[in-house]
Amino acid sequence: MITVGGGVILDMKKRRLRRNDPDIIARLDRLNGAPEERVYQMVADAGTGLIREEELGSVSGLSAGEVRAALQTLQRTGRIVQIQGGYAAKETLDAVWGRIEALLTRHHESQSLMEGIHLGELRSRIFAASPKTADAILAYYQQQGLLRIRKSSAALAGFETSFSDAQAQMRRELEDYYLRCGAEAPTNAETAAHFRDRQKLCRQVTAKLVQDGVLVALNPDVTVHSRFCRQALDTFVGMFADSETVALGEFRTKFGVSRKYAQQYLDYFDSQKISRLVGDRRVLLKSDK
Repeated sequence: MITVGGGVILDMKKRRLRRNDPDIIARLDRLNGAPEERVYQMVADAGTGLIREEELGSVSGLSAGEVRAALQTLQRTGRIVQIQGGYAAKETLDAVWGRIEALLTRHHESQSLMEGIHLGELRSRIFAASPKTADAILAYYQQQGLLRIRKSSAALAGFETSFSDAQAQMRRELEDYYLRCGAEAPTNAETAAHFRDRQKLCRQVTAKLVQDGVLVALNPDVTVHSRFCRQALDTFVGMFADSETVALGEFRTKFGVSRKYAQQYLDYFDSQKISRLVGDRRVLLKSDK
């Protein structure tokens, strides 16, 4: 590769650049500067892609020793961070965290009963990188004490769910309602209709009670109190003391519910890997959830 009229090619990937833009000039100066500045700019250009040492060696025009020495200096001075074998500029990570913090703050304000935002939603709204790379960066924020990750959700480290007076009242009413409904609880739509003008509040608090284990979602449409789900499970497991398999009709009679509800409980047990349907009967996989 040669140039006509002099000059040095610093970046083959960029399109035409504005010659008088100070940010562009500063970037080109770094690419044309000392090894540390060149490596830093290439790490910054990679964004959240977590560029690796061997990649930097292939595009920087520097020897492997020069790249390694530059990376060590940049890490020591805190300008870049190593995350699972790749590198990101500290400035980039700070900017991304600012977006995450703002997103989570809004989510916590509007969904104060939820543990946090779903990790999949957080990844899609913040990162262009692969899920694996995004998870590595989120783990870095957690290590820094900024983020809390539990199961499939993320929250600000200091966030705790809290009930307003109205939510606490709804919690009491909902638990009492589901206890009165018994093992044959109404559908979620019927429950929401029961609370009329408080349907949105009802759905929010119901989701929290399911999350806390007070209620159990047998399926997307039906929720029961955990007390009755436990009774159903104890009844179901107990039936295997006398038989290696249990049929739907046998469970329905033993537990004393309609066929529709017996089917919902058994399908739930299957989904939890407690049982498995073989033909028209179920076998027990494990004795508890």
